[in-house]
Amino acid sequence: MPARTVFLFDASPINEPTDWMVEVCRATKLELIDNDAIAEAVIKEPVSIAELTKQGPGVGKHYLAAFEKLAKGKARVALNSVIWWKHGLHAVSGVVASFDQVDSRIAAELAATPMKLSKDVIEAETKRIKDTIAAAVKLVPKELLLVVSGSDADKAKAAIAFVKARGG
Repeated sequence: MPARTVFLFDASPINEPTDWMVEVCRATKLELIDNDAIAEAVIKEPVSIAELTKQGPGVGKHYLAAFEKLAKGKARVALNSVIWWKHGLHAVSGVVASFDQVDSRIAAELAATPMKLSKDVIEAETKRIKDTIAAAVKLVPKELLLVVSGSDADKAKAAIAFVKARGG
């Protein structure tokens, strides 16, 4: 187990913490560090926009450094998004992911665009997003991963038990 307890939660493509994530953090006394606060910390550093917009593995170091600054002195933290694993944050106690919302959320977001998108385009974009999420989750060792589904209460209950069982 890492010296600092860190859990990653993911409900992609939702970018903000969900109600069940907030409940798990409250019940297990994990401090949820906001991704927006981390992004603001990165922007304050002398890093070029060109470097930050690269999709290469090196960009993660800036986000990890900002996370470390915000998490300094905190023994129990949580982050929203499995992308943190791709950024190189592997010293985690566990990862909890939900995929229930993927199809409905993507379809709603694509339908809300001002462009009229064909069914084929929506299906292709949905597949691309789902493949991206699956690729990120596939990187996480199975023993560290819990996939939850059902109601928010069901997700929270399962995740709380997982966090506690993993030493959180």
